[in-house]
Formats: sequence, structure tokens, C-alpha cells
Amino acid sequence: MQLSKKYALQRLRELQHKCDLNQPFESEDGILLEMQELMDFLKQDPSVRNYLKRTLYDL
Repeated sequence: MQLSKKYALQRLRELQHKCDLNQPFESEDGILLEMQELMDFLKQDPSVRNYLKRTLYDL
């Protein structure tokens, strides 16, 4: 399956929201790993990288 930028950003927001709720997770490590994989994918695109720098994260 080819990962699209739109899906990756949407999924990253969903996972970030879950982490922000401070709820206990059975698979918190899995969520953090998926978030890192999405970030690595998104950082490959310069426009998305700049967007993330401005809005979400310090890269």
C-alpha cells in the first residue's frame, strides 16, 4: 500500500490526539512507533517538512 501525505497527516493527528488525552494504552509503544514512522515518511517531502516545523514539531 502506498502511503499518501494526506492519510499520513490525518493518522498522525489522530495518534497525537490519543497521546494528548493521557489515557493508558496497552500498546503505547506501538503508537509511538507508528507516529515516528509517519513522521519519517512525511519529512521526506520539503513542503510537509516546513508545515510540520511551523505547526506541530521541532524537527
